[in-house]
Amino acid sequence: MRRTTIASPRAPRSLVALAAVVVMTAACAACSATEYSGGPAVTTASGTVPVVGVSPSARTSVTTSPAAAARPTSSSTPGDVAPTTKIPAGTVTDRTAARASGSGRAAVTYVRKGDFAAVVTLDCGRCSGATTVTGPGRGSPWGESSEPLSGSFLMDPLKDTSDRQTVWIEATGPWTVRISSWNTLEPRTGKQSGTGPAVIWLADKATRSTFTWKPAGEDDHLVARYFQAGKDRPYLFGDDHAFTEKLKITTPGVLSVQTNGRWTVAPGE
Repeated sequence: MRRTTIASPRAPRSLVALAAVVVMTAACAACSATEYSGGPAVTTASGTVPVVGVSPSARTSVTTSPAAAARPTSSSTPGDVAPTTKIPAGTVTDRTAARASGSGRAAVTYVRKGDFAAVVTLDCGRCSGATTVTGPGRGSPWGESSEPLSGSFLMDPLKDTSDRQTVWIEATGPWTVRISSWNTLEPRTGKQSGTGPAVIWLADKATRSTFTWKPAGEDDHLVARYFQAGKDRPYLFGDDHAFTEKLKITTPGVLSVQTNGRWTVAPGE
């Protein structure tokens, strides 16, 4: 997958600096369930990775390895069919998070009260089997795995999305969900590493950062979005082959990583 930068003409939500209470802005690519319907996308052999907020002329086609074309579907239920079980999580504000718990397949609904993007954190530690995190109208899920999947996912960073949102959880076994404002993310400094999907606040001051990624398997790929403080253009990058590269991740800002693999970001290195 070609690593690229994508600009969005749509108005971003506000990202408030955690330490200094400075308002910052961010735009988004591949954000929420309804934003990219009929719009441009990054097309790979394994399917379509949505890219929202850009004109149809900005569509980019890339080719992935043949192994990616055989990527299995983690759910036996069609992704465009709404779960019959609905679980209201409540209201999310800049100070309070919403929570929900369930088992199996369910639609978690929440109301965002304020101008911020939401971070959905799934704990599926007691699950067994395949897991998918998706939503209404999505062509590509936020996350999926043939095994239990836990992690964080960034939702609706653009101003013109509805305050009422829905996340579909498809899993085997019990799970919990926490939905919070991205303004409540804990600031992190220095090199950060993890496995699986994550949303993190990089608080260092650096002009570039070294990013390393190793896929979980031949069917895994990386889709990452970075929202730099004070910038109205997101930085979108990804791949389906392991790499280490110095990228235009100028911190501070928020990094959203979608993958099942291992990743490391080192600001200033």
